[in-house]
Amino acid sequence: MQSITIQKKKLILHPLKIRQLRELETFVKEAVKTLNLDKKGAEISVMSAVAEVAENGQLGALAEILFPDQENVKKIKWEEVDVNDIAVAVDSFLDVNAPAIDALKRILMSSGLAEALGS
Repeated sequence: MQSITIQKKKLILHPLKIRQLRELETFVKEAVKTLNLDKKGAEISVMSAVAEVAENGQLGALAEILFPDQENVKKIKWEEVDVNDIAVAVDSFLDVNAPAIDALKRILMSSGLAEALGS
């Protein structure tokens, strides 16, 4: 079991469940629309996408999808999270959930959004 620490709060990384994958799909699609990435046609990296989500105050909402039922998620001041902590969290999340992320990319590709996310 892998964990990360953000603002001295420990979060446990678990493989995504189907429900989380669906929530993440909805979140990504909404973020793509909100940021007009589907219209820009520009590729962005996962980290730049996370940075955009953070700038729009949605990092806490994303964390609640990725770390469900963990009380520490609510204790973290997401608008004050260190960028290095975000980078470590994203890398760790991708390591633990590589098969689920591949599935999400395939789902997004079928809806034409994967290109905007740099797949």
